[in-house]
Amino acid sequence: MSYTKNGLRALGVCLVAALGLMAFSAAAAQAQTGWLVNKAFITLTQKFNAKTHPLAVAGAKHFVLLGEPLGAKTEILCEVLAVDDGLLFATESAEGLATLLFTECTTFLLEFGVFKESKACKPGEPIEAKAKFHAFLHLKKPNGETGDKKTYLLFQPDEAGKPFAKIKFPNEECVFNPEQEVAGTLVTECLNEKLEKNTAGTDYCLEDLVHHLIQEAPGQKELFGDGLTFGGRPAKLDGTADVFLTEPSGGTWAVHI
Repeated sequence: MSYTKNGLRALGVCLVAALGLMAFSAAAAQAQTGWLVNKAFITLTQKFNAKTHPLAVAGAKHFVLLGEPLGAKTEILCEVLAVDDGLLFATESAEGLATLLFTECTTFLLEFGVFKESKACKPGEPIEAKAKFHAFLHLKKPNGETGDKKTYLLFQPDEAGKPFAKIKFPNEECVFNPEQEVAGTLVTECLNEKLEKNTAGTDYCLEDLVHHLIQEAPGQKELFGDGLTFGGRPAKLDGTADVFLTEPSGGTWAVHI
């Protein structure tokens, strides 16, 4: 009888330990974060590319950097976006790296209330922006108020203390000659493949999609405490990027953070 009690006691201890291990494993699985490809967390670096996506209004297909370098209201419009060495790293913090290449660019200056093309200030191409990025949950605004608890991507210059890009204006007749810096940070929001924004019940960065559409999130300084600068002054970037995997081509991807 004593042997039986000891055996049952030992069995009970083993059962409790096994249940504890299962609970720990389940909690660890739920807590896992990072990039997913085809619904599985990646264990190796994955490659991606991006292209300009038509906007919801009028189907325009371009990116526009809007700012006031030297106090002059300026638009730099670029029709083509490509990515050189777009990488998603197999880290729990869902980090990435990319060199963005903008081409087919035109400069517009505000004259008497109307933006007009300035051929003298056509920028050199490609405009190259080196960026690192990571996903984050928007839990708190800069002033301490609660955030919307949605997932966003924060883009920063690849090298700390450096700008994203130096836009060159090779024509000596251009007021911006020889170059102006694009610096600061950029927070982007995720849209679905129909260009729909998040609602109370959605978080499109988390959805397994072949094409994730991203664009500058509204209220950069108010919501996130920073933002882009162009020539040292506040700026914004209008346009939508279609981001997709190149290895494996056609695979779905998402982030859990």
